[in-house]
Amino acid sequence: MSEYAYDETVICNLALDKVGAKRISNITGSSVQAEKCALSYYHVRNSLQRIYLWRFNADRAQLAQNASWDTDTSDQQFEWEYRYALPADFVRLRAIYDSSGTRHKKATYRCAIEETYLYSNENVARIRYSKLVTDPGKFDSLFVETLKLKLANDLYSALAKTGTIGDRELLQKELKDTMTLVRSMDQAEQNLIGRDSANRWIDARNTKRTGRIVI
Repeated sequence: MSEYAYDETVICNLALDKVGAKRISNITGSSVQAEKCALSYYHVRNSLQRIYLWRFNADRAQLAQNASWDTDTSDQQFEWEYRYALPADFVRLRAIYDSSGTRHKKATYRCAIEETYLYSNENVARIRYSKLVTDPGKFDSLFVETLKLKLANDLYSALAKTGTIGDRELLQKELKDTMTLVRSMDQAEQNLIGRDSANRWIDARNTKRTGRIVI
């Protein structure tokens, strides 16, 4: 038997099962359930990949300087010497490395992210970042579980049937328990993948002020 394959419709049906709603044949269908799923699925998927530092969507890149950025001309913005184009699939910054490839650990690295650019006074920008993964076949199984439960919570008000397994309090508790498990597993694995592995779940709290990231 081949390995079970996830796609958008399968994940939506997992969420619909949790609220006791009728399954769909395709997320692009015209049923009420399909329309509600299409409205919520992509937003929930993208927000979860930005909010949490999952391992399956981690990537690295050396950014290219934007040639049109010239601080010597009066019509350019102030403060930063260099502007770098972020990867097209960029979701969130995880870490910055210096020109030798060493990760900044105790120093404060000044930078700013605006629109699709990273601004810095460093002449080299190597980053570790979260990328947007859209292929469900590449999702981590716990991400699928979290996505299913978060989607079920979002669909509850519109689609849940009274007296089903989709009790909102139970769904919220299950989502909370799943995230506790994810955090526990992340902490257990973080020392196994290299000396530059970040403390995934507190990186966001390390931002001291706008334009400064401690890494």
